[in-house]
Order: sequence, then C-alpha cells, then structure tokens
Amino acid sequence: MKLSELILKTNSFLKNDLPQFEELIGINSRKELIKNINFLNKTKGVYVFEHSDNGVIYIGSSGKVNRKKNKNSEICLNGLGSRLIRSSTPYSFVNENLCYDKIINSDSKKKKSNYYKSFLLNDIKIYYIKTGEIPFTVPTVLEHLLIQVYYHSGKLPLINNQL
Repeated sequence: MKLSELILKTNSFLKNDLPQFEELIGINSRKELIKNINFLNKTKGVYVFEHSDNGVIYIGSSGKVNRKKNKNSEICLNGLGSRLIRSSTPYSFVNENLCYDKIINSDSKKKKSNYYKSFLLNDIKIYYIKTGEIPFTVPTVLEHLLIQVYYHSGKLPLINNQL
C-alpha cells in the first residue's frame, strides 16, 4: 500500500462515529469492582475514569491482540477486567478510594498512605468501550487517539499526566 492510499484510508476510517461508552454501575469499593468486572476479563477495549468535578482523569486500554497461528481469529490476553485492578497501572483501588501519585519507594500499592493523592470512588464513574465492535481493533490505537484529542485542549488527563 502506498502512503497516499494509507492516508486516504485513514481519513475515511476516522470519519466513523464511536459508539457510546458503557458505564460500570455501583462501583464504590475495590471489592465491588472485582466482583463486577469478571465479564470483561477477556475483553479488549478502552476505559475512562471520570471525576464528578475534574472531568476525565484517566484514559487506559487493555487487551493485547494476538492472531492465532494459521487462523484469521484473534485471542485477547489481559482483558479490561484484569487491567482495571492489576498493579502495573499508575493508580490503585484501595478500599473506597482511587489512589494515584504513588510515593517513591513505598512498600505497597494497597495502602492509601502510600499515595500523595486520591479520590473517593463515589465521585468516580468508570466507562468502557469494547474494541472490535467499532473500527478500532487494537485498543491502544483508540486510547492514544482519545489522549491526543484531550491533549489538544492544552493538557493531559490528571492521572495520565503522572506517567
């Protein structure tokens, strides 16, 4: 494919509207989150944290896409459900809090005292969108597009800015 063709295809690709993000309802603690996200464990997609006063505070993605050998189907590793609570994120759910800005050299991600900042989960909405149902098959493409659009406002989402 020539660059000119790639640009034309990219432009038509970006003209598609995104479907609505879905909200995870009733998440007021880490325990409730773990209980309510199993259905997303093998789902690739993008998730967004929105704070009631600060707007979008984090945009993330999950679900590494691999093609099965000699087949046209894909498998999804590390889906949205496991990514939301995995320890390799710049945030952590600690009891009823979403904590971020971890204190360097602190011993655990499971203590609120090991973070400089936090939000109550009651003030956070968690949204997700499954990729594959929309033009974006690879979750990081949509994640980076959303971050790029946000960046054009002159800043990054609060927690993404910690990275």
